[in-house]
Amino acid sequence: MLLYTFGQIGTCAGQLTVWIVLLRHRTMLAERATPRRITYVSLQLMRAPLTFLLSIPVTLMVGPGLGMLSWAVMVALAVVVTRLFRDLEHDPAPAGHARRVRRAATPG
Repeated sequence: MLLYTFGQIGTCAGQLTVWIVLLRHRTMLAERATPRRITYVSLQLMRAPLTFLLSIPVTLMVGPGLGMLSWAVMVALAVVVTRLFRDLEHDPAPAGHARRVRRAATPG
């Protein structure tokens, strides 16, 4: 169980590293990347590694069953973050986005 946890933390660290590089080079971000949206994405990317990190002491002190159960915190955090940033969920795609996607999806 701890091996899986460390693997998840490593994967999340990789995602966070890519995000940090994008934040340092903002020209690679889309125009829709407002400060509020950046905060939203940052919080969403941090919830998994924090949950897995916090599950390690739970696993070592109480046992693997409760350690795995503590991963449910990730779902609770997702609900809280999504509710705090509800206005971003229905944000329309930038102009021309749907056209590019359709054009790319059509063969020939």
